[in-house]
Amino acid sequence: MAKVFPLEQAPSEIDLSYCGIDDTAIKAIIPELKAIKAITHLNLSNNVITDNGAKALAEVVLAEAAKTNPSIISLNLEDNKIGEEGKKALADAMENNITITGLLLNNQRVY
Repeated sequence: MAKVFPLEQAPSEIDLSYCGIDDTAIKAIIPELKAIKAITHLNLSNNVITDNGAKALAEVVLAEAAKTNPSIISLNLEDNKIGEEGKKALADAMENNITITGLLLNNQRVY
């Protein structure tokens, strides 16, 4: 994404909902997300992200966001496949992140 948008023109809201993003894809785009410092709202809803992808987001995006990207205030992960392990990783990362005020995790399709 940083390669698509020059950093000074990067959007503040990124909507990647309904893109079929899975754990492999989320891990591939995390470095790009970290590079864009202007992101305030990140929508990853209605994809196929599981516990592994949620853990990667928690470790890199949420845990480091307070240091590297304090502008992220909202993360939408509704309608994915995140189970209890992924939710716990996200919750643990949120403990150290005072910038994110909204984390949406409704309707996880875990069977």
